[in-house]
Amino acid sequence: MVFKMERMGFDWRFAMRGKLFNFAYAMNFISQSAFSLVFPLGIFLALGYWLTNSVGAPKWVFAICIVIGVLSGVVSMFKYIIIASKHMPRAKEREDKNGK
Repeated sequence: MVFKMERMGFDWRFAMRGKLFNFAYAMNFISQSAFSLVFPLGIFLALGYWLTNSVGAPKWVFAICIVIGVLSGVVSMFKYIIIASKHMPRAKEREDKNGK
C-alpha cells in the first residue's frame, strides 16, 4: 500500500531525521543555557562557603556571593542565548539547505 504523500515524493525517513535533528539541536541549546546559568552560581556559592567557613569571613559575605553568583549566571545565560541565536540557523533555512 502506497501512501498518498509517498506518491507525491515525500520521504518519511527524511522528515523523521529532520525532526530528530531539530529536537537534538533544541536540547543542546537548553542544556547549554542552563549550564551557563548554574555554573557561575555554583562557583560563587563554593567561594562564599569557603570564605565563611575556612577564612572566617562574616555571614554577609556569603550572601553577597549568592547575589553575585545569581547575577553573573543570568548575564552569562542571556549572553549565550543572544550569541547562539544569532549564529543558529533557523529550521526553515536548514530544510532549504538540505534540499527540501
